[in-house]
Amino acid sequence: MKNNQKGLNNLTGLIPILYAALQTVSRELVGFIPATSMNMTADGAALNQIIRVPVVPESENQDITPGTPPKNGGDNMGTVDMAITKNRIARPIVWNGDEEIAVGSQLNQMMVNQYAQAMRSLANEVERDVCLEGTIGAAQAGNIYGTSGKTPFIGATNLADLANLKKVQDDLGTPRGDRHLVINTATGAAMRSMNHLTSASHAGDDGMLRRGILGDLMGYAIRESGGFVPVNPGGATEIELNANAAKGADTIAVDALSGDLNIGAIFKLGDNYYALTAPALTGATSISFSPKLKADVASGERGTVLSTYLPNVAFSRDFIYLATRTPAMPSQGDDAKDVMEITDYVSGLSFQVALYGDYRQTRIEIGLAWGVKAVNSRHGVLLLG
Repeated sequence: MKNNQKGLNNLTGLIPILYAALQTVSRELVGFIPATSMNMTADGAALNQIIRVPVVPESENQDITPGTPPKNGGDNMGTVDMAITKNRIARPIVWNGDEEIAVGSQLNQMMVNQYAQAMRSLANEVERDVCLEGTIGAAQAGNIYGTSGKTPFIGATNLADLANLKKVQDDLGTPRGDRHLVINTATGAAMRSMNHLTSASHAGDDGMLRRGILGDLMGYAIRESGGFVPVNPGGATEIELNANAAKGADTIAVDALSGDLNIGAIFKLGDNYYALTAPALTGATSISFSPKLKADVASGERGTVLSTYLPNVAFSRDFIYLATRTPAMPSQGDDAKDVMEITDYVSGLSFQVALYGDYRQTRIEIGLAWGVKAVNSRHGVLLLG
């Protein structure tokens, strides 16, 4: 900044530019972030420090016997551990006096673009992390619907996929309020191609047709995300048990694998789905998975490994927690001339903006710290694509 430019020693003069940049960030496809539980206080958690989230166990009914008090009163509360695992800044934005003179009146717009790119980069990284955790959390709960490699709703003339997804969650007892379905862009394109959703006379309004708004369907807030990536299960296409396995096991003995299996790989034994919790290399003779076996499995039984899939995730808000805070500053401060927070009203993320004065130049750092965890996996369902 020039010596006589307002905002040399503070960020006040940059507020209009920062908010103009947020208008660009708000158009990014970060549909998963605002659907998470973000009502956690993570300000007191250091990087990688454990945050314990309490989980209430399921209740068990008992017979009433007059004169005999019920046994085993009280709950043994469970916990799920999560942490702030990332403490990141975008590439610092640096300007010196000669650079400002060189661009002249274009300076403000160039700065808008720089801030937008910085906040977009952070928001997209958070979105990718949330999408991955949501995918793995639902898969490892064994709550899976659809066909791997086939985009839901594509070529469909009805919403059978959504109706069946709702049935899965209803059967699981997922709370009916605050349900969300976050879909990838391929699924979004397939939904927008359905005539009865784009027809105002059938849909009841023209939001899908005119503005591409997915809206609410069957009790789900339909959101779209660009953060999903295909999950490659690895080279193995089949497993075969070489020993009996009892209901409740989370590791089974198998014939030596003919290829690798990655975390997120899903295999089907009988009518149930399971997902790997640890990688298994070619030649491995045991695999670890989740959920625990839902039925006894005999030696020699074969399981099919699902092919590469592009995820979509349906859930209630309590399924996944996102803990965020601004990057920590020392109690006595550092060399920053000014520090402020700016909140993206679409994603809900609050970025830290710090202004530093170097010799004959200024440096702006935009940062965020976060961690994400699928806390209540039972309430998440993976819709394969």
